[in-house]
Amino acid sequence: MKCLLNWVGVRRCARRTHPSTSSCWWALLFAAFSIAPNAAFADAHAVRDVYAEALGQAEKLADEGEYGAALEVLERLAEDYPQDFRLTLRLAWLQLESQDYDNAESTFDRARELSGGNNETHLGLAWVALGQRRRDLAITNFDRVLSVDPTNQSAQQGRRLALTQRTLTLSPSVAATLHNINGQPSWWGMGFTLDLPAVVWQRLLLSASYRHISPLSTLTGSGRGQRAAVVPSQNEIYAAVGLTYPMGDVEAHYGHLLDTIASLDPVHVAGITGRYSPWGDIFGETSVSVYSDQSIWRFALSWLSPPLGGFHLQPGVAAQQMGDRTLVVGSLAALYAGEWWKAWLGAKWGDEERPTYLFQPSVYNIDGRILYGGWAGFELSPSDSLRFGLQAEVHNLSRTLSGSSHPQFNPSGEQSSSNSFLSLLSLVVALNL
Repeated sequence: MKCLLNWVGVRRCARRTHPSTSSCWWALLFAAFSIAPNAAFADAHAVRDVYAEALGQAEKLADEGEYGAALEVLERLAEDYPQDFRLTLRLAWLQLESQDYDNAESTFDRARELSGGNNETHLGLAWVALGQRRRDLAITNFDRVLSVDPTNQSAQQGRRLALTQRTLTLSPSVAATLHNINGQPSWWGMGFTLDLPAVVWQRLLLSASYRHISPLSTLTGSGRGQRAAVVPSQNEIYAAVGLTYPMGDVEAHYGHLLDTIASLDPVHVAGITGRYSPWGDIFGETSVSVYSDQSIWRFALSWLSPPLGGFHLQPGVAAQQMGDRTLVVGSLAALYAGEWWKAWLGAKWGDEERPTYLFQPSVYNIDGRILYGGWAGFELSPSDSLRFGLQAEVHNLSRTLSGSSHPQFNPSGEQSSSNSFLSLLSLVVALNL
């Protein structure tokens, strides 16, 4: 109507005997500049009408059970609007409702990329995984939704359905390890680790671990060509029990270590680990390692940031208390998680003595002080039930060796200082049963 009125004004000016008057020219100028915007406005209305009509038609067809025809309508519309998140999300839900799980998964993934990780896309992926009978992946995604929206009824219902289908999840893993201490003395060792974590009813956490190391060579003295026989045995046993929820979990740990390679005292370890996930993941750890001559308390705190383009950062700090001595170490790790692989890199700087890491679990039962270290690794997941991983670690050691207390490290019997590196290479194969 506005466009029509402008044209009426032009026609009236044209009929005047003096069209050069200022009012007429202003009317002509106003009409010229308003015709094009008004026409574009009308075209936009027409486009929106076509868009809304197509959506309404698809919903009507879906309500009538004509999923194939509804999908054709939305797919044609999605081709014209490839960056429309809401349209892509509607298409994904319709594909899920029609049990086209493979296409629904890829469409939900595209919607997730368009939105930067919208929670509803994770909900859709959870239902897709449940339809594909990938129960553990479904529960993981339902938990992710509930960690952001604990009252989401769809996620709660889906999680309950997944739980009724599985009461026990086992994730056994085996690792081959290669150990080296360079410098004087030098030493090579090889070992393996068996881990058996289990989740019962998706709430109760149980785990048991066994680690063994045997020397590949005898320990060599400090440059005098002397050797000493060693008993090839280092054994560690760990057990843990806990509870897990979408917003966090807590576990109680116990471990026992018997090391006759270096004639170090047996170690009893007890502690608690926890996770809280209000935004990202906050990890906490408290442990005590009991030796015959001392007890070492360790407190650790770290935070794994939410993903940003697949990248995470994890800064952390830990402190050890040994009598009147306190040692502090800081760390920083970076992680990238892709669809079927992940890689990480980290470093720490500070002082540690025989630190216990319950999240691994492991005790670095080395007579000396770790000054700094670094690690890097990657993991491949060709399927939901199989994972491969490789990690390398290097730790700088400063040790004071006494022949009277550790003759196999220093057969000369004299006290001496040593600075060397501990290297560890681990190859892991894990299953999800």
